[in-house]
Amino acid sequence: MTGSEVADLVGELKEGYAASSLWLFFLGQPDLPALLNSRGLDPGSTSSLGRKDNTYYRGIDVYASIAHAVGNANYNLRFLRNQFSMMLSLVADQLAENQYFDQPGTPRPRELELFRHLRNAASHGNRFNFRNDEPRRPAGFKAFVIDDTLKGNANPLYGTVAMFDFINPGDLFDLFDWVEGHLRSLP
Repeated sequence: MTGSEVADLVGELKEGYAASSLWLFFLGQPDLPALLNSRGLDPGSTSSLGRKDNTYYRGIDVYASIAHAVGNANYNLRFLRNQFSMMLSLVADQLAENQYFDQPGTPRPRELELFRHLRNAASHGNRFNFRNDEPRRPAGFKAFVIDDTLKGNANPLYGTVAMFDFINPGDLFDLFDWVEGHLRSLP
């Protein structure tokens, strides 16, 4: 993918996050059962997902899933964090595939290095998990900093919960905006 195509992916993921997280609002509405019934979903309805052999998986009970989510703050936080984990992973994979669009003779932007660390945390149970040689390069965005002053066994971020402790959702969207703008500015 080109830098512009990865930037487009960032934009699509942000829009998808907004659309899917909007369901958290609708799940708490008292008229939701009536709305679902008006659309043909009633207790016992399942979600059908196609298989390669043209059969369907129908093991997701729509009403039970909704009942589990309604008013469940922990579910909502996990849902939001999982969305960010997926977004970080997809974008970071494309960045890595393109060597972070590093320019020869120019250090990698510290924002992209922070993005890499956040993606790694998302892949390790949402906790920072530094190897012996990490961090290798300065990483930061706004007030969020990971640099070589943290090296060694005394690294205060090791094991820290990344999303929603180290960095909050609005800050992540700011970082996604920065990444999108940076990629669009590349030649």
